[in-house]
Amino acid sequence: MTDTELRDLALAALKKTSISYPSWLSRLQQGKYADVSQTEWWKAMDALGKIGGQVTPTPPPPSPTGTVDVYRHTIYPGPYVLPYPGGEKHAWHWLVWKQPTVETFLSGSTNQADMGTIRWEPGGLHQGRETWVIASLKCVQGSPGRWLDWHQHGSDAPKGFNYCNERGTSCGTAPLALDWYRGSTYVDGTSGLLATVQPCELERWPYHFQALAEAETTAAVGSWLDFVIRVRWGRSDEGGRGLLQVWTNGVLKVNEPSIQTYWPGEGMTTLWQGGYWSNGVTSDVVFETVPYRVGRTYAEALAQRPVLAGTGWGSRGQDGRNANAVKVGTRALSEFRMPAGLV
Repeated sequence: MTDTELRDLALAALKKTSISYPSWLSRLQQGKYADVSQTEWWKAMDALGKIGGQVTPTPPPPSPTGTVDVYRHTIYPGPYVLPYPGGEKHAWHWLVWKQPTVETFLSGSTNQADMGTIRWEPGGLHQGRETWVIASLKCVQGSPGRWLDWHQHGSDAPKGFNYCNERGTSCGTAPLALDWYRGSTYVDGTSGLLATVQPCELERWPYHFQALAEAETTAAVGSWLDFVIRVRWGRSDEGGRGLLQVWTNGVLKVNEPSIQTYWPGEGMTTLWQGGYWSNGVTSDVVFETVPYRVGRTYAEALAQRPVLAGTGWGSRGQDGRNANAVKVGTRALSEFRMPAGLV
């Protein structure tokens, strides 16, 4: 069978079956065949499943079973007791989750900054340069701030951990993060729950992409927001540009196929979950998360069941109370709102 015949058959299968394969169908219709894997072609052909001239749709995958732990984070207002490098006026608290798809760098380290490492340089688990993360947030009150942070790795800062960008400011910052500063609008006019990409000196700095508009996110206070994040680690000056996609409650909200996704010379990042950089909040911030899941494919991320590896800095509010995160219950995996057609 020629490539053309295979494409035509796959496209026919996708059009005739009631199964939703939106990302594949979109790529097929746009003629972007090089981006469709052999596995996807064969799944499309299987979906045709003709019996007596009828089409038998492939049944959807079963709903996941089991539960995951829920952690409630509380961050207290400043000014704060401890002086921090860079002069931030906020508190932070982080959790890092151990799973087979992340590394501890350096090996054997118990330093929180070394755990939860995603490494795409040669020899790293993610040397294929693609990472999928599944994460969830429920805001109870206040501004969660930077609640999911792929932070620059302290052991992998080719130009210094606080390398300065073209603005001349200190940059011990994340190449990628999910931020929600309730009620705030950035200088570029964006607001809401944002995927923030900070590739340092290349092009505009940083990128802000809306994963949810401010009104949508505020309406969701007290409810779970589920995110699937796909990152291709890349830079135009180091072998090719990267990619960022973010699904919010199963809907593709961010789709940036050609951006810078890491810093110059960077080969790894460390993934933290919690509350950070809340811009000097003036009231208590309370929100909940479940352990993030990491994979080199979406299916691999879905299969992870993380365990707590370590906690980050716990800073104190003006009355001395420590920022903290405590387990408060569980959440059923069947409740997660995930994208259709990715597995």
